[in-house]
Amino acid sequence: MRSAVATPGETLISDRHITTSARRAYATTLAGAVTLAIGLRLLFWWMQARTGAVQPGDSEEYVRGAVGLLHSAYTTGEKWLRPPLYPFFLAAAFATAGYDIPRALLLQALVTGAGVLAFAGLGHALFGRKDVAVVSALIAALFIPFVAYGSVLFAEALFVVLVTASFALLLRRDRAGRRRAALAGIVFGLATLTRAVGLFFLPFAMLALVVEMRETSLVHGRSFRASRWGGTRSGIGAAVAFGLATVLTIAPWTVRNALAYGRFIPVDTNGGVSFWYGAVRDDAELERGEALLAGLPNLADKQRAAVRMALDTIRDEPVRYLGRVRFKIVSLWQLGSRNYAAGGIVSLDPGGRSLGVTPGELPLPLSVLADLQYVLLVLGAIWGYSYAPRESRSLVLLGWVLFGTAMSGLTIGHPRLRLPLLAVFVPYTAW
Repeated sequence: MRSAVATPGETLISDRHITTSARRAYATTLAGAVTLAIGLRLLFWWMQARTGAVQPGDSEEYVRGAVGLLHSAYTTGEKWLRPPLYPFFLAAAFATAGYDIPRALLLQALVTGAGVLAFAGLGHALFGRKDVAVVSALIAALFIPFVAYGSVLFAEALFVVLVTASFALLLRRDRAGRRRAALAGIVFGLATLTRAVGLFFLPFAMLALVVEMRETSLVHGRSFRASRWGGTRSGIGAAVAFGLATVLTIAPWTVRNALAYGRFIPVDTNGGVSFWYGAVRDDAELERGEALLAGLPNLADKQRAAVRMALDTIRDEPVRYLGRVRFKIVSLWQLGSRNYAAGGIVSLDPGGRSLGVTPGELPLPLSVLADLQYVLLVLGAIWGYSYAPRESRSLVLLGWVLFGTAMSGLTIGHPRLRLPLLAVFVPYTAW
């Protein structure tokens, strides 16, 4: 008679079967989240991108840069130089399917839909749990602001995916090390070539990573040495690998800029000019400054002059400037449906009045629903970060949110600039 007690071999086979089934279920669930994300983004593409209209401003400059790349002459206008990766993405789409804005945005919708896997990776990296990873992917798939920007001509859609993927690689607890940090740095370098704010955050990220790994070493003895000094050394190694990989990734573009302009331009010249725009006090000062910048043919010289004018303004009236910073931070985090009452406020004009651009980026019902999601996401993330296990409360991610908020206060507080910040809220809400 066969024994009712399983043999070790039978137990091993059963465990393998359970593990295989669990992996299959996990992969199937993530595939479902990606399918849902792509489906919603295609729906929004159908609603807002089929006309192929190119709005003046940022969108027009991205398209100009893409067309210039196809003719071996990258330029985004006479005002400033923009980061190149998003125009490269558009240029690749144009080269494949012709100059067709709707098709390019269709490709963008597909890429950003698949990009919810980066959110799953970040959730798993922070908590080591597949359920958190799945819920993170579902939140990213359903969050209307992420969906809506998946098919419009702004770099934020691509930037959100890249920066989330970079953090997922950098903060992976079970496989931490210099190689993974270097891979994270390569992805972060690509994110920086999409929006240059990543370059300014790099030293803060490296410092936060050292402190974070030093503290985490006391919890994860298998991943790091048990002593604080061991964790500090591991953190320094990972931070150096991360930073070096980021710099080497953007280096070819920096060299290109030096050859083209004869100046040191790491990524772009947009930041300095935006910094000045955020400090302008009145229309007369705006006109004088723009006339001065227009007379400088070199884009690097324009940026230096703009930074100098901004610092002079801050030095003259620091209290007034700080007051404007406060309003721009409020503008960054305000509800989207407020656009219907205020006309799409971006910031303040030189006279201190609310600056409106477009009535609302979403129809009112969708805007209200997006605001509800936004409030729940923020509240969930605050609760999740406060009560998450110690090793899951990432200083790098906290620093990213604070740094991004401060940068918007110094430049422009457009609500779309919070999308890369909200990306790191997702796993804490999922938890």
